[in-house]
Amino acid sequence: DANRAMMITMIHRFNENVVNPGESVGTSTVQRFDDVATDHYAFKAVAWGADNDVTTGTSETTFSPDDNSTRVQMITMLYRYNNNVVNEGMSTPGSTPTASRPRFTDVPADHWGYNAVAWGAGNNITYGTGNNQFSPNRDITRAELITMIYRYYNNLIAGAEQTTTTSSTTSTTTTSTTTTSTTTTTTTVPQITFTVTPPVTTTTAPPQEAVDPQPVQEAAPKVGNMYKSVTVGNNHSCGIQLDDAVACWDAGNNHHGQAQPPAGEFSLISAGNAHTCGLREDRTVECWGRNDYGGTDSPEGAFTNLVAGRFHNCGIKPDDTVTCWSTSHLSLVEAPSGTFKSVTTGGGLRTANTPFGSFNCAIKSDDTVECWGSNDYQQTDAPSGGFKAITAGVRHACGIKSDDTVECWGNMHACGSGTNIKCPQSQGGGGEGEEMSTHTDLFGLLEAPSGTFESIGAGWHHTCGIRTDGAVKRWGFQGFSKPATPSGMFDFISSGWEYSCGIRADSTVACWGRDNQYGQLNAPEGAFKTLASRFFHTCGIRADDTVTCWGRDLSGHEDAP
Repeated sequence: DANRAMMITMIHRFNENVVNPGESVGTSTVQRFDDVATDHYAFKAVAWGADNDVTTGTSETTFSPDDNSTRVQMITMLYRYNNNVVNEGMSTPGSTPTASRPRFTDVPADHWGYNAVAWGAGNNITYGTGNNQFSPNRDITRAELITMIYRYYNNLIAGAEQTTTTSSTTSTTTTSTTTTSTTTTTTTVPQITFTVTPPVTTTTAPPQEAVDPQPVQEAAPKVGNMYKSVTVGNNHSCGIQLDDAVACWDAGNNHHGQAQPPAGEFSLISAGNAHTCGLREDRTVECWGRNDYGGTDSPEGAFTNLVAGRFHNCGIKPDDTVTCWSTSHLSLVEAPSGTFKSVTTGGGLRTANTPFGSFNCAIKSDDTVECWGSNDYQQTDAPSGGFKAITAGVRHACGIKSDDTVECWGNMHACGSGTNIKCPQSQGGGGEGEEMSTHTDLFGLLEAPSGTFESIGAGWHHTCGIRTDGAVKRWGFQGFSKPATPSGMFDFISSGWEYSCGIRADSTVACWGRDNQYGQLNAPEGAFKTLASRFFHTCGIRADDTVTCWGRDLSGHEDAP
């Protein structure tokens, strides 16, 4: 399969080597996304794609280069490339009108990728996957990716220019009369220097793009099928079954082994980005999955609790000390001395100052909070006083104090990164591109609602909490519209990227947030015991101990369910 970095790199190379040889049209040297550093092999391609509106990333600060690309992502990038680079938005050869009706039953007219898919079908760049299906959410293979680019070249680039040539032939007769005839022909002039064999026209249907069936995040595997706990990573999920064995399922094709748990019995598991750590019955820790995204070299000794972060992990030992581990960023996660009651991990977005932005907060034995790790947004400057519970997002943390009120620290902005934040005027910045201090809560995002709370859960740039009267409150970054929180009384809450889900007093589930592009707000019916939310999907254990998941069902962030 092809990941997002491969996809934009192939399109970029096609542009530089075929369409615009030797040119770097609009290429920027500025880091556009936190997770694509200047030394990343795809940095130039990603910067070029962002500068030319070929890609908008998976969020305002991330490109997700290692996530699998999907079919709809690929055709969308190719569509944007055609309009914004090759034709610069002009109605010139190669820029054809969007089809006026849906071409595939699984890409209706209101689908976010409809225009691109219809354009691709109308220009014979894609023929779908059969049975009037395009399969937009399936991971795209490298063969499919290069085939789409090849068809794009054949159908829209190679024949984009035509020229008319005239040839004259002279013949002499036996009577010395000379007759000259002129023949006019039209030939296609490719815009590049290498030869491509045109497709053979036949009376049979065009070949369909080969695809392999991919697993989806619709339900847990039928292994035992009954669970006592569940945890979710960015694209995978794991659960402890009733017999204490762990089962995992993955929509990203298990590239890093995150869906292959070890055998044995476990009492606790926690998922990070593309890895999971578990606490065995003998209290030793074992981790599996992507080693450079958290450190799966399990620590020695016994533990009583553990939590997996996006790029590192922490655990509490029987003597109440904390140990954290990571593959290569120990300086950011080295735990302080002292004894602790609980620990939580935060961070995970790359910034200009710190490689991964990891930080941690823990409640000490005297109920005070201590934080450590990256402090580029003052997320480790914990307030004084006693706390009962804490939760952490990407650049902020919140805690329930001893009097049940909530206090937050750090930064909940989602409109920038690095040394300074740049926010557009529509988000309260006072002007497009105006720089602001990252250490000032300009928009009041950290200010928690008044009242007393019994539980809280931090998403990436927001926090939700359940008041002691059962009502749900949300605060933090709102995007361009303030998401409405549901009414009623709630007993449990779990937060993902910019959305949250909760279990009502009647055991039904409700979800709310900024948008629903991946179906993360489409809570299923029925009664649930517990939930686990992370990036763009949630899994929940039902009243009958079975597991149901919803949200993004494949690993590409732009996929719609």
